[in-house]
Amino acid sequence: MSSLLPLLLLALSAQADEPVAPAGHPVMAGEVQVTVLPAEPQAVLQQGDSLWVLSSAGDLQTWQVGPEGWTLASEQPMPQASGLFLAQGEPWVVVHEVKALPLGHYEPGRAAPVAVVGAPPTGESQPAFVSAGAPSELGSVLSVGQGTVVVDLGRIAGIGPGTDLRFLGTQLVEVPSLSGEGLEEREVDRVSGSGRVRLVEDDRALVDVDRGGRVGVGDRVELVEKGIHYPAAPERLGGLRETGLIVRPVLGLDTLGVAFINELWTTWTFEQPWYATVRVTPLALGWSRDGNPISVAGLISGGYDARYLSVGLGAGWSMLNGDPSDWGRSYQYTEDGGGWGAVQFDDVDNAFSVVQEARLGSRDGVNLTVRNTFVLVPQQESSWNGSCDGEDDYYYYYRDNSEECYDITDTGKSFEYGGIAMALYVPVGSRTDLFSDFGTGGSGVTWVEGGVATWLRGHGDKGSLGISVAAGYGSLQAQPNDEWVELYGPLVSLGARWRW
Repeated sequence: MSSLLPLLLLALSAQADEPVAPAGHPVMAGEVQVTVLPAEPQAVLQQGDSLWVLSSAGDLQTWQVGPEGWTLASEQPMPQASGLFLAQGEPWVVVHEVKALPLGHYEPGRAAPVAVVGAPPTGESQPAFVSAGAPSELGSVLSVGQGTVVVDLGRIAGIGPGTDLRFLGTQLVEVPSLSGEGLEEREVDRVSGSGRVRLVEDDRALVDVDRGGRVGVGDRVELVEKGIHYPAAPERLGGLRETGLIVRPVLGLDTLGVAFINELWTTWTFEQPWYATVRVTPLALGWSRDGNPISVAGLISGGYDARYLSVGLGAGWSMLNGDPSDWGRSYQYTEDGGGWGAVQFDDVDNAFSVVQEARLGSRDGVNLTVRNTFVLVPQQESSWNGSCDGEDDYYYYYRDNSEECYDITDTGKSFEYGGIAMALYVPVGSRTDLFSDFGTGGSGVTWVEGGVATWLRGHGDKGSLGISVAAGYGSLQAQPNDEWVELYGPLVSLGARWRW
């Protein structure tokens, strides 16, 4: 027995000198061992001096080779990754999307949608892959209300109040035929709008649609990580008609009375980038102890209307009550016998007018609109006829008292600048704007105001109802019963508009 002990010790010593193979799975770069993992990795990809290793635990390791061999440059967890490959000369990682679907709405055999970020070159057989930050299609639109929609997903799908969604629909467009002859219709995807979840249940959610969106039943719903709202420049909505009214009561300060500077309009916004408007502005009426002034101007206009701007032309008619030519106008004789100045718009009780219109900015976003009016008025000249001997050459006469001294000759008509109206709108919420409005001119009406406009119902599409409230200053001037009347003072305004 004692003779066997040296032999046993010798055998154990020999085994201790033999190298022990490391436990785990080696990762090789050609003939060189880079590292050892506890289990076989899911994927290994090498490109030049870089090596990517996707472990079985879902960790992505990046190795770099240098003078001292391979060194670990970075390691990050990627639990949804399942593969690595080269596409178009760049490394790609295959990421599987994880989602929850209510069984009551699950359709067997329907492929789960993925958001494709790219594709390998033709001929390379690789699985589809998605980006972790890409939109994720979840469901569809069940019903459409006034500025809201109901979608077939809720808490089970991982959404809650405030979640941003995007809607996708389809439309027919004409594209060149593949045969090269003529055009043909193709059905393509389009973004129909975006919105934010307001109320949510397990498998339903109520979503407020953003300005410029026109979502239909059946449109697909995508979950997006970051909102895509554009309140400053929403999409143009065509095929709309809008009827509106603004009432501006003015409290007279210098004269006991009240005036109303009103505005009424109907606008057609066509599917193509064109618009047409019928507008009565001002529609001004006044009551006072000195008389009841009236000023009315109507116009019809139209032109080009795009998302970020519009331009148009129009024509109309302006009217003041009384005879404004008697508004204390005086005429002065000159020693050289020269003619008198042209009669201005203030001297005319009614006249034909031409209108220029322009808008810079989105109609339902930030925008500045300007409307200029030019009025066709008669021109006259007066010359001394010598029948008023003894009068001072520089004496002022009213027209009624000067006809015996001067000969008045009509010299035709010409356009004079009649006035301007401007409005600035700035969105401050999903349904609310701050605005400022100003107008003045020879029609005898001036107003300036600032206030708030909001949609009580809808978001600007068909069926929307909006109101506005404002405060400022107003003035109405006219000559009823041959008496000069001016009503001016603070104003408040209330407006309403309906889109249909």
